[in-house]
Amino acid sequence: MAEIEIRLATDSADDVTAVAGQLREMDAFYGDAAPDQTSVERFVRDTVLGHGSATQVALALDGRMVLGSAFFAIIGPSDPLKQLLFLKDIFVNEAARGKGIGEKFMRFLARHAIACGCSRIDLTTGTDSPARTFYDRLGGEVDPNRIFYRFSEPALRDLAGR
Repeated sequence: MAEIEIRLATDSADDVTAVAGQLREMDAFYGDAAPDQTSVERFVRDTVLGHGSATQVALALDGRMVLGSAFFAIIGPSDPLKQLLFLKDIFVNEAARGKGIGEKFMRFLARHAIACGCSRIDLTTGTDSPARTFYDRLGGEVDPNRIFYRFSEPALRDLAGR
């Protein structure tokens, strides 16, 4: 494995294909039925990397081979006159796990957050996830004052008044 590059995805055809492939790998990993590649590429081009989207994607590359991805957004406000980087997911392909790519993503995201004027990175993980050990090792702090809520699609529809 050569030097791994972490960079932001663009809306180029190659990056759209790469991000779509990552979404399909994530679906398979989490046991979800992955839509066909063409539909996922359309979603990535129009929604994930589309004009006006807050979503950003970082890719881990070994040459042209995609090893993983990180999905995040810069949002605010955070601390007075600051923003924060909210990390939705880091996903490293099975064959590339255990090679330090997750840490490379976190270092890249920390530099990106600072360059964008963010005061922190926020993320969630499962209470029993092995990722907790990873984030603890990197200096992440559990915030005991926060509870993560989710309004899934049925609750979202109820809330919207359907």
